[in-house]
Amino acid sequence: MKSVLVTGSGGMLGAELLERLARRGFAPVPLARRDADVTDANSVREAVRARMPDMVVNCAAMTAVDACEDDQDRAFAVNRDGAGHVSAAAAAIGVPIIHISTDYVFDGRANVPYKEESPRNPLGVYGASKAAGELAVAAENPAHYIIRTSWLCGKHGNNFVKTILRLADSRPELNVVNDQAGSPTFAVDLADALCAIATAHFEAQTPPYGIYHITNTGSCTWHHFAKTILEFSGKAHIPVHPIDSEQARTMLKYKAPRPGYSVLDCSRASAVFGIRLQPWQEALEMYLSDTQPA
Repeated sequence: MKSVLVTGSGGMLGAELLERLARRGFAPVPLARRDADVTDANSVREAVRARMPDMVVNCAAMTAVDACEDDQDRAFAVNRDGAGHVSAAAAAIGVPIIHISTDYVFDGRANVPYKEESPRNPLGVYGASKAAGELAVAAENPAHYIIRTSWLCGKHGNNFVKTILRLADSRPELNVVNDQAGSPTFAVDLADALCAIATAHFEAQTPPYGIYHITNTGSCTWHHFAKTILEFSGKAHIPVHPIDSEQARTMLKYKAPRPGYSVLDCSRASAVFGIRLQPWQEALEMYLSDTQPA
């Protein structure tokens, strides 16, 4: 049985991944913040060497985009330096790394889905730190898979779905951004995809290392996403007003710039691994059925 160490194992994706790895016949090895500080190279190296996994998946990240604007040093310490430390620790024991990255490495000025080779041009601190993290991972370990995803939602931790449902219970109407488009991605589906990559890696004679985009199928604006959440939750009567990004800075206290269009082209992951996630609407229905009271 192959063992897979997961950093950030207490987070939204990491916690989901531990569950899915066990179901897929792997031995999951959690590495939470209390076990090792990814910003401390020695701490990470010693923790990884003590556990001697067959693969490392780096889910540790500072993902609160507005908080990254407030604390740039911390964002880069975790998302750039931490990613490099985890990658180096995996390389030191001769194992590959799967590193989770983001659509925010792009500027959002495209009008067609971004490919893996599209130039990075992040707008804010979060995107810049994650873009730097990709480069650090690749520099430290040639045996790497960098997985970009977007708009992540899951049962562990906070996410947009939970926020919309919470606000709908306390406010007569909502205001949601309508000039940013992307692909909602659900942690359970992404975790299954990561398991598929791990399986393919261990079966491959020549592992297909590189960058891959993985999201649920389809795209929408945050406004459309919010309306669909309420519709599927029996709360379609609550008005959801569209606002633009500039209004959001004032009304919703946004600090970080967000890409206007960050849809990712996932055809490479489909061609190489046979990965094609279900439409985001179907994933949302499954999420709500699993998390909402009957």
